[in-house]
This record gives sequence, C-alpha cells and structure tokens, in this order.
Amino acid sequence: MCEQIETQIEKLTLEIEGKKEELAKLKSKRPSFEVSNYEFSTPKGIVTLKDLFGDRRELILVYNMGSSCPYCTLWGDEYNGVYEHIQSRVPFVVSSPDKPENQTKFAASRGWTYPMIQSRQEFRREMKFETEDGDLWPGYSVFTLQDTGEILHVNKDFFGPMDSYCGVWHFFSHLPVSDKEWHPQFRY
Repeated sequence: MCEQIETQIEKLTLEIEGKKEELAKLKSKRPSFEVSNYEFSTPKGIVTLKDLFGDRRELILVYNMGSSCPYCTLWGDEYNGVYEHIQSRVPFVVSSPDKPENQTKFAASRGWTYPMIQSRQEFRREMKFETEDGDLWPGYSVFTLQDTGEILHVNKDFFGPMDSYCGVWHFFSHLPVSDKEWHPQFRY
C-alpha cells in the first residue's frame, strides 16, 4: 500500500510538473498589447512606467490590494526574502492603491525593502486587476520596453490561496490535517 501511494504521488507530481511547463509555454504565447506610459506616485514624487524599467528592457509589476489585505501582506512578506534575487535579473516593483505615505509606513512596519508605487484605477483596470465594480485582484504583469520606446504588456498572472507564488501555501498543503479555515493575519 505504501509503495503504491508513493508511486501514485511520483506519477502525479510528474504530470503536474509537465502541466506547469505546458502552461508556462502557453502563457509565453499570450498576445501582448501596447500600454501607455502611465504615471505613478511614490514617496519621492511622480515616476512613469518607463522610469520603472531603469536601464533594463523587462519589468515585473505586482498588484497588491493594499495595507488592509492580510493575503497581500503575506505575499509582500515573501517578496522581501527574494527581492534581491529577482531584481538581479529584472526590475521588480509592487503597486498598491494606498497613498505613498501610507505605503512607506506600512512597508517599514513589515521590513519591506523593495520599491513601491501607488497605482491608479485606470491602470489597474486596463491591466484587468480591477473590475468596473472596483474589486481589486492581486497578481502581477510582465512588461517589455521596445527599442521604439513603446511599452508592451506581455504576460500576467493572478494570486490566490494555494498559488505557486507563496511558499506558505505549499508547505501547508503537505500537513496531514487540512485547515481550510486558516487565513493570514497581520500579527500572530
């Protein structure tokens, strides 16, 4: 029985890994679209989407729902641990609807070190991370800066419980007793 379960786990793990690779390839073929050079507020003033690229050609921009969301805070805490690794390859910026002064205060309380911007509703809506009803969705977009100066949105994904972007969910999925009622908190 034990060997049979291990064999099933191994087989399913390989299937899942194959499906993840297949999904990544499919997402890489997602049609890109041109994006305006939006302006964002930061603690240091206004920056444009092009400014966020620095001297690079790719950008990862995260959509955080703000300091009132414990789920986005959980993801935000995890970015802090991998920020240096990510930014060694590509600029990484976290956006939220919160005002820059609120972001600064909240980020300091969490020990966050990555750059943050205040995203505007029209930007979030064009990127499909805010509905017409004002509901926000966490996730991220990948942008490229073309030699012509145009900015392209080339990929995106959404965040949610049990996603691949927060290791906490993966660890919890291996516990013998499921606790579907667990929710992240700001403090424990």
